[in-house]
Formats: sequence, structure tokens, C-alpha cells
Amino acid sequence: IHPFVLNEDGTSKQADLEGGWYEFEKDYFGSVFFEGKTIPCISLKGQKVFHSGYELRDKDKHDISILESLSK
Repeated sequence: IHPFVLNEDGTSKQADLEGGWYEFEKDYFGSVFFEGKTIPCISLKGQKVFHSGYELRDKDKHDISILESLSK
């Protein structure tokens, strides 16, 4: 679980380890309706971005393959 601050305009931010913030566009997040509740979640675009910029582990590669299959 990664805690985010969700802003009213749809953008969000997450604290970084050096005391600042990472800022995210509103299309990096969305929501799903599950068991009677609306749950904020990371969008397909956000998932792809968050799985970049580092050496992917086998688990990350697996996640990317699932994401790619969803985007077709």
C-alpha cells in the first residue's frame, strides 16, 4: 500500500523520502466500484509509469505483462 494525498482537482501527491513530494497527474488515478464501495486506485497509465525508471524484477515483468494484456 502506498499512501497518496488525493486532491479535489484529481491530481495527487506522495511524500518522498527526502521530505518533499512527488506530484501526479489526475489521469494516473481512477476509481472502481467494489462490494458497494468506491475505491480510489491507480489507473492503467499510472501503473505503467510507476513500473518504469528502475531495473524490473521478475514480479514487475509479470505485472507489466498483465497490464499490457489489459490495454489491448
